[in-house]
Amino acid sequence: MVGPTLGTITPGPVFRNGEDLFSWRAGLVFKPIETASLYFAYGNSSTPSQSAVNGACSATPCNVDPEEAINYELGGKWDALDGGRLSLTASIFRNERTNYKVASNDPAIPDQVLDGQSRVDGVTLGAAGRLTQKLSVFANYTYLDSLVVRGKSRFCVANPAAAGCPAPAADPTGRPLTSTPEHSASAWFTYDFTPDLQFGYGLTFQDDVLLSNTVVSPTGEFFYVEGYTVHRASVTYAINGRTELRLNISNLTDEEYLTRVRTSATGWASPGDVRNATLTLNYRF
Repeated sequence: MVGPTLGTITPGPVFRNGEDLFSWRAGLVFKPIETASLYFAYGNSSTPSQSAVNGACSATPCNVDPEEAINYELGGKWDALDGGRLSLTASIFRNERTNYKVASNDPAIPDQVLDGQSRVDGVTLGAAGRLTQKLSVFANYTYLDSLVVRGKSRFCVANPAAAGCPAPAADPTGRPLTSTPEHSASAWFTYDFTPDLQFGYGLTFQDDVLLSNTVVSPTGEFFYVEGYTVHRASVTYAINGRTELRLNISNLTDEEYLTRVRTSATGWASPGDVRNATLTLNYRF
């Protein structure tokens, strides 16, 4: 029996991309007193083109060099309360993307070009340790101020009316970055009622995030993904020195929220976990 004829297989062209990525970090730490330290850190990073990595490129986008970023951070840590049982941290930082990909729109340059620039200035605060002998806390807060410094090619900056260049309403320059919440925070508290019984409570908060900085409503307003606050709790009982029973409850108020939001024209998002509980029995050998 003769099988079906599959025809002639014609191999397609093979595209390759090779880059040498070099990144580095440097920092200084100064301890003015025994319980406190200050630091300054500086570094860079390089990210190859996604299309070159996942093979979803044609011949021209693969020619784009890696995107680069520079990071600066100044911060400190203080071990407070008796014996330094509570550690407090704070920092300010700036992240600058110096050359991310944008459409060229230059008839002489078919590739994308690395003309995009953006920056994020931020503040972080943190606390970890014991407030009292029975009450512990692990908390952090982050503030982000983001800005698209240049969201289109230099060609379009010089030729704003050229074909394909974004109109002013669709130009992200001067607007915040997408998917970058201005405020976010989380906290977890535990309280030891007895040596064997512990109660825990925590929350996670995320501010509204910009869905698109190139599309506005007919009234000129931006579209946002609503922020959320999720609560959780736990109860832990030590049966003996080796055995522990723990109940964890997530999303206590059954908050409806979205995560992993994709901000393209064909956008999608994943719903957050609904209220759920987990009971575990742990035994240490």
